[in-house]
Amino acid sequence: MTWLYNKIRGFKTIGFNLLVMLGALAFWATTYDWTKVSADHAAIIVVVVNIANIVLRFATSTPPMTGKD
Repeated sequence: MTWLYNKIRGFKTIGFNLLVMLGALAFWATTYDWTKVSADHAAIIVVVVNIANIVLRFATSTPPMTGKD
């Protein structure tokens, strides 16, 4: 078990915060009135998220999901 603890060093806080955020998001998603969202708004959100992903990809110097230079 110690090897796993050492293997995820630096990711424990991020993992915990992601789990808490996903729980809050799941609660919000079950109570939100999804009929308010139009296809135009959904398309804009998808484009903005994709642009952010492209910018972040160029801003990093490591290969995806390796943590190596």
